Amino acid sequence: MDIKREDLKDSQVKLTIDIPAGMLHLYSEEAYKKLAPSVKIAGFRPGKAPRNMVEREIGSDAFNNEILNIAIQRTFYDAVIKENLTTVSPPDIKVLKFVPTDGLTYEAVVTILPEVKIPDLKSIKLKKQEIKIEPKEVESVIEDLRKQNAVYKEVKRDAKSGDKVEIDFHGLLKNIPFEGGTGKNHPLILGSGAMIPGFEDGIAGMKKDEEKDIKVTFPKEYHVEHLAGQEVIFKIKVNKIEEIILPEVDDKFAQSVTSYKTAKEMKEEIERSLKENKELQEKRRLEEELLKKAVTKAKIEAPKSLVDDEVHRMLHEAEHNLSHSGIELSKYLEHVKKTKEEFEKELLPEAENRVNVGLLLSEIVKENNFTVTDEEVNAEIEISLGYATADKKDEAKKYYESEDGRRSVENGFLSKKVMEWMMKEASVE
Repeated sequence: MDIKREDLKDSQVKLTIDIPAGMLHLYSEEAYKKLAPSVKIAGFRPGKAPRNMVEREIGSDAFNNEILNIAIQRTFYDAVIKENLTTVSPPDIKVLKFVPTDGLTYEAVVTILPEVKIPDLKSIKLKKQEIKIEPKEVESVIEDLRKQNAVYKEVKRDAKSGDKVEIDFHGLLKNIPFEGGTGKNHPLILGSGAMIPGFEDGIAGMKKDEEKDIKVTFPKEYHVEHLAGQEVIFKIKVNKIEEIILPEVDDKFAQSVTSYKTAKEMKEEIERSLKENKELQEKRRLEEELLKKAVTKAKIEAPKSLVDDEVHRMLHEAEHNLSHSGIELSKYLEHVKKTKEEFEKELLPEAENRVNVGLLLSEIVKENNFTVTDEEVNAEIEISLGYATADKKDEAKKYYESEDGRRSVENGFLSKKVMEWMMKEASVE
């Protein structure tokens, strides 16, 4: 077998493979042995009829196609191994010559993993930002805790911002009710911004059992297209007005909402937790910046087939995420006034970046012989299971026991090792 290699652009290689008659005869015999058992010929047991009779029964075209398929399948992968290629897509085959008694010559164009050179990470400079927690950030968390543990007291006065009200509402668009525009005993905190602009302001000043029509306009970018920018009337009835009484921030409050005995300890823990969260965010920001700069320095040319695959994967991700909100991808595209092709084009840069990052990380793993042990995977799974809620623990355990689950943890832990190594190599100020 003779192989000629030609390197093309876009990480493609063309192999011209020439198979001599003697070698092709072996594949011809293999085709006969494969097809003979399926042919019924009177006087012969299955698979025992002479070759010429089997070929005549099947037809020379079908028989020769089987020879061709076997020959290409065997020789292409032998050629890939001989040329030390790592392919990422099926080959595009073009037969140049095929005479069963004389030989076969064909071309195979295939996409391969591009050569990736790890850049000098020490030349990449990163500046770490100072982590500081402002007193107002701590106070914001405490204020949320106060609201979560508030007491509601019904009052006999006009509703005002900060009150909790229960209302009935009935929306009309051009005097016609619309889907999602009706509610009974709907709880609402006035001033929270939970409803469209003007809705909560219209309720402020109303009394219990009072009824009123409120005219409001939906935002132009509202997610329900036929309501976007439309003026509607809501018929409102106030059923209850409650004043929100927030608890005092003292030791008793701290003990009721946390495991700490004093308000001072609670505030210190909140500050520590906020700092940890900011440190994690800063770590991720530095890692993303490092990856971006490293990929740029590596000058990787992502194969088109891998980028296309990643675009389709991202498209399915978007479809899955939208489905959680009860939105179909087609409806979303209608709302943002984009075709599927335009949306895919927007995904291209991120898809290319994901592929390039994956290629770089894979090369670093290979170059440094990074591995993950079963012990490391098991320890990581135990940590993950610790975060699972009681009702989801069995489901999570079943997932991590599966091949996909363990592989996911292994890949995640491997990526963690790579990032730790990269951060040590880079110049962080």
